[in-house]
Amino acid sequence: MKRLVLLVLVIASWHASALEHHRPFLHLRGGERVAATNLEAVAPASVGKPSRPQRRQLVVQLVCLYIAALVNGLNRRALGCSAPLLEHDKAFTLTELDALSFAGYRSFALGRACAGPLVLKVGSKMALLLQLLVMTVCQCILAAGASVPSVVKQAAWMIVRAMSAMSISIMVPMVRSWVPRNFYGRTWALLQSGIQS
Repeated sequence: MKRLVLLVLVIASWHASALEHHRPFLHLRGGERVAATNLEAVAPASVGKPSRPQRRQLVVQLVCLYIAALVNGLNRRALGCSAPLLEHDKAFTLTELDALSFAGYRSFALGRACAGPLVLKVGSKMALLLQLLVMTVCQCILAAGASVPSVVKQAAWMIVRAMSAMSISIMVPMVRSWVPRNFYGRTWALLQSGIQS
């Protein structure tokens, strides 16, 4: 047992010393490289109190992000909350609702996988606008009710679920660049309360 513990300690110390020479670097704009262990050089903690205009701007930004998170959370739960009424009004059968729900879960997973590349490609602000626009159009299609074919309703719901999966990935760059680090926890608590509403 002592030999095993000694072997683990030797391997761990060798591994740590081997990694010391291969530390990852963050590549900043302008070609500057900063060691990943020196994150204070990249994102310094905010020191002092923000000025009144900065606080006002931060409040407006957080309100806008909260509204986006709230709309996202409400869209995500739209089918689950309205399913009994939709079945009662003969807009969907129970089988169609089950198929729709299952397709929504699959497209949610697809949306999670596509969120990062989308944010990198178009930027977080454009991705948020695109998300809200597409979700609004799809919800309008779903609100049309029985006049829309079942296949179109299922496609619209799958798109809503895929777009709702992107909310956190879209908001991470915004929070990182807009909110001082010492307010990250409170900010994410606020945004998660909107998403989980």
